Amino acid sequence: MNIGKKIAEYVAGTEFDQLPDDVLEMGKLCFLDWLGVAIAGSKSEFGDVSKKYLSNFDTKDQSTVIGVGEKANLQNASLMNGMLSHALDFDDYHMATLIHTTSPSLPAIMAIAEYRQSNGKDLLKAIILAIDISLRLAKGVGRVHYDKGWHITSTIGRFGAVAGVASLLNLDPATIVNALGIAGTSGGGLRNVFGTMSKAFHVGKAASDGLTACLFAQEGVDSSSDIFDGQHGFFDLFAEKPDHEVIVKDLGEKFYLSEVCFKTYPAPL
Repeated sequence: MNIGKKIAEYVAGTEFDQLPDDVLEMGKLCFLDWLGVAIAGSKSEFGDVSKKYLSNFDTKDQSTVIGVGEKANLQNASLMNGMLSHALDFDDYHMATLIHTTSPSLPAIMAIAEYRQSNGKDLLKAIILAIDISLRLAKGVGRVHYDKGWHITSTIGRFGAVAGVASLLNLDPATIVNALGIAGTSGGGLRNVFGTMSKAFHVGKAASDGLTACLFAQEGVDSSSDIFDGQHGFFDLFAEKPDHEVIVKDLGEKFYLSEVCFKTYPAPL
């Protein structure tokens, strides 16, 4: 089974009108929660880091960095907003797998949406596809992935970023497969750094990597045609007994956004 191809076809083929009302409402809540925690994060030490980094290394005004009064190029805006949204460990999550569901993908989606002046429906569809793919893949690799020391928000969240950005860019399935491959081969994130600022860096890097993968794929950069199931692919290295069925079953018919949890107080996951 080629998981990447099925994900790509799902992302490219989904229309806004196919999304159920309850899923649309949950997508809006995920957006609002993310925006709130990113604004709060911008008031932390990460906000100061963002300003210093951007003043030294960024000169393009393509997309807003939340709460710091600056704009940046697409990749840096994704990176910074991802870090800010995870700075306080207050962002939404999935209890069973411990992935933070929105923060590794929405910064990338917002960067592209602002740059391309996407409409609200396209933005909301991208958010829902990103979260749905993230949750399906997180369920697919299982809790053992996290228990082995991988920060699942980074390793899996980047694929959600690919799904969301690919949707906004209207990428075809073959290009999305390449983007998944590029994102997969750049994946990482070790729980060894938990308790440091690098934990939030994981989240920003996942968003930035997902966006960059789509932009490179759009320009013709190819990658593995089977990044998940292929020999020495993602499942070989990052999972023990991947559950293929939960990833692909009822794609476009069943959505897992109802399993997203909103924190009432910050706590590390």
